[in-house]
Amino acid sequence: MDFWKLLKIFGTYSINLKDHEKPYNARHKSKSSFKILICLITGDFVFLFLAFLHRYTGILSDPRFNLTIDGSFGEFYQYFKEIFIAMIFAKISRLLRLPSYLVWSGLFLYFFFDDALRIHENLGRFIVRYFGYIPAYGLRAQDFAELTVFGFFGVIFFSLIFFTYFRGDHIRRKVWQHLICLIILLVICGIGFDLIHSFFSDKSLAIGPITISSIIGVMEDFGEMLVMSLCTWYVVDLYKREKMK
Repeated sequence: MDFWKLLKIFGTYSINLKDHEKPYNARHKSKSSFKILICLITGDFVFLFLAFLHRYTGILSDPRFNLTIDGSFGEFYQYFKEIFIAMIFAKISRLLRLPSYLVWSGLFLYFFFDDALRIHENLGRFIVRYFGYIPAYGLRAQDFAELTVFGFFGVIFFSLIFFTYFRGDHIRRKVWQHLICLIILLVICGIGFDLIHSFFSDKSLAIGPITISSIIGVMEDFGEMLVMSLCTWYVVDLYKREKMK
């Protein structure tokens, strides 16, 4: 399934009428939300282009243009999206008087704090030091420790998500389903590509001047950026639709 088909699926999350049957307001707001998505993705590609200029031309010397390092400019763009999403979920919760949306707000706040404070890396180092994790199957001990951290927080949040899912009505359940799909995409980019990155950490593996390790590293970080842009668009569109009811 290509990227634009995926957009089409998520763009129809609450549409039960054909476009010509919807009021002008609904069509107008839907189009304005899609413009937000285009702006967000354009921003992602701008950071990717700047990272390319930094790495292969030397035009931009500041290392923070590199997408794959901690504290990069692209990462700060992610912070903005994560905090913004958490705020919108809080607004939806207040608008609909449904505390269940605060679970999603908390999840994206966790993403922000994990990225900003390196929670999984720092707790991972603690686990390796005190629980004696060892390397195996081509992965570092640190990788297994970080998976333990993700698993711990994942169990907490997904327990809350599934609990609120079964207590919600059919509209809420459909929204939850789409959000879960987006989170799965985020996990694939953030954790899946990170593990693959560990397998190809050998800098000697390269295609011309570009190492396999750097390609996978960019796929990981840029993939996260694209999925977070999708999440931002989806949540903004959800808020507009709920406010319009």
